Amino acid sequence: METETLSRLDQELMLLIIKYLEKGPCHEAAQVLTDLVESKDLLPERYDWEGGKHSQTLAEVAACHPNLNKSFLPKICQRLGPLLDKELKPNFPGLKSLLSGGSQSLLRTEKSLAKSQLSSYVYTARQHGTSLLVPNSVKVHNTVNVLRSREYSGPVSRSLMISSHKYSNIRQHYVNLGHLSAVFCVLYDKLGQIIVTGADDLLIKLWRARDGKLLATLRGCSGEISDIAIDNRNILLAAGTVDKTIRIWNLQTLAPISVLVGHQGIITGVNFCPLEVNGFNYLASTSTDGCIGFWKYKLDTDISKTVFHEPVMFNERIRPGNAHILCSSFSPGGLFLATGSGDHHVRVYKMDGVDSPLGILEVEEHSDKVDSIQWAHTHLRFVSGSRDGTALIWYYKCSQWRFTRLDMNTCLPNSKETTDETVKKVKVTMVAWDASDRWVITAINLNFQIKIWDSFTGDLVQVLKGHTNEVFVLESHPFDSRVLLSAGHDGLIIIWDILSSKQRGYKWFHNIVEGQGEGALFDGKWSPDGTTCALTDSYGHLLVYGLGGFKRPTNIPRELFFHTDYRTLNRPNGLFEPTFDEVTNVPPHLMPPPFLVDLNGTPYPPELQRLVPGREHADDTELLPDITTNDDGQVEIVEENERNVERPMEVEGQRHYNDHGHVYIQTSHAVRRSRNGESSSQAEGTSPTLTLQTQNRNFVKRVPLSQYKIVLERINSFADNLKNLLKNPKKRSTLS
Repeated sequence: METETLSRLDQELMLLIIKYLEKGPCHEAAQVLTDLVESKDLLPERYDWEGGKHSQTLAEVAACHPNLNKSFLPKICQRLGPLLDKELKPNFPGLKSLLSGGSQSLLRTEKSLAKSQLSSYVYTARQHGTSLLVPNSVKVHNTVNVLRSREYSGPVSRSLMISSHKYSNIRQHYVNLGHLSAVFCVLYDKLGQIIVTGADDLLIKLWRARDGKLLATLRGCSGEISDIAIDNRNILLAAGTVDKTIRIWNLQTLAPISVLVGHQGIITGVNFCPLEVNGFNYLASTSTDGCIGFWKYKLDTDISKTVFHEPVMFNERIRPGNAHILCSSFSPGGLFLATGSGDHHVRVYKMDGVDSPLGILEVEEHSDKVDSIQWAHTHLRFVSGSRDGTALIWYYKCSQWRFTRLDMNTCLPNSKETTDETVKKVKVTMVAWDASDRWVITAINLNFQIKIWDSFTGDLVQVLKGHTNEVFVLESHPFDSRVLLSAGHDGLIIIWDILSSKQRGYKWFHNIVEGQGEGALFDGKWSPDGTTCALTDSYGHLLVYGLGGFKRPTNIPRELFFHTDYRTLNRPNGLFEPTFDEVTNVPPHLMPPPFLVDLNGTPYPPELQRLVPGREHADDTELLPDITTNDDGQVEIVEENERNVERPMEVEGQRHYNDHGHVYIQTSHAVRRSRNGESSSQAEGTSPTLTLQTQNRNFVKRVPLSQYKIVLERINSFADNLKNLLKNPKKRSTLS
């Protein structure tokens, strides 16, 4: 009997196949198969009451199982996938196939998913000069094979050199407090050596990325900083502010270059165009006045002479509705600019018009404000996110702009949440692309989820859960398409593997501010090399995380301010340049090196003052600030140490600028300007003096700096004697 060669499972499967074929288009095959299995006794046997075996016909077996029909086998197959997905999640939950292999196979096991490295042939192969796509199931790459393939066929992706799992080793490098208000803007310079922060305290600060040292403070803004940008040459720094102006600095010298005035509303964004058009560069600005400005300029050999021309303004407010321009993004090559606005419109501008940029698209496909937009790293594709609960993937095809709509109410197959339960007022808070442009990433306000979409099909493939408040920071890793940085108002910082079935993330951090609770995170960026990331919060902190065993120098304090940070500026021309320091009457960038102070304005010890650029090699005497106590009992620095520093002169004659840009008036002898405007001559060769002032500032005693320690010792000695005098009046004669 051939039945001995078939298991009970095989016999039952044979029966199910026949029942499936009977009512389908292949019913003739069912009859042939029935005759065959009956002749060879391949159907399940029956047993009589004495235990004897008896062969059965198909009709007899079917009579014992009336529930069998043609849909029985497909239903079994349909249920196998979801049951397996709960145990071993696939990379693409939306794909259903009995024939899939790899991580989608119905035969997958934990061991099969833990696939080893690929061979060097896979890394070496090229298609159109580009490496082949690596299967998502491969998470760890053999560095030797990758290096060997690089020698054979050229450069390889950096994501192959550094495994995604390395990002589970990210740790906090340092936290700096450098602003007194919320910091909404942060970015790295193009070399990754400097971090720039812009805050609501009207200051822009430059930090050394590797250790958090404060390099400079840019003053001059009269409104909160709303956006900052650096051009591709790493020369110009632009800052848009609430005061409706845009200020430009030379990032190399920190000198102000220009103040751009043309908008009638708050500046919502500034972007340097990567493309040089007809020999000119462009800076694009957006505003709540409904205008998009294109500022044309050409970098001069002398950067300080760079001139920004009158802007080309596209006024979109002339149409009905709220036309606040809320977001903008340049294409990678800089030929196109996409914008989103409060009137539900998406607009695209082409930069190489005859005389100026040209609007080529204006459509209203959203039903609410479009407040997030991002261009893909390659190709003519961008994604727009709206408060209407949808995101649109725009692409150019057949001479038309088309789109794929992503509905944020969509749920994963077999999810506990149903589409009916999630039909609520969902808003898209942020959009992003992964490094490969294969996935579109959206953050929503419903359950504060992050959703991963296939950018070509529009299918939802992953949902990341972990945040407990709205997410406004979505930053894909610059090289590794699996790695995503997210942060939000819950103070959580999460490094995700967007394709992992565990949905746990590589690393979690919680920004807890002592005595304040959770610190909401407002902005974040990856460094150009992808090894560190910088974030800013609502309490004025700069937080930097990265790979490697970082150990911060112990001499760099946590609170980093310059004593001139919040000093008032004189503005002879209103909001515009030039601005002068109220105390020294000198432009901020021409002032001598400031002193490093803490949050309360108390100067740090002399050894820490060498952290200030320009004071690294200063004499010890130049590191002692002149301090006083104000009426509130707070310590203040009242006058800078001016030794070896060229300062403004005040004498009879006409005001000029010297070679260093300082204001001076020609005379036969120098007269030093003091804080209160009084002048005093100083003979050559004499020691500079230190001003000690009492709390009411009525008593001024000038002593040589070289005698500073002696003066302090005498003051302390006098204080001790005075205490003894109060305790024992008989010692008055001794004290005298």
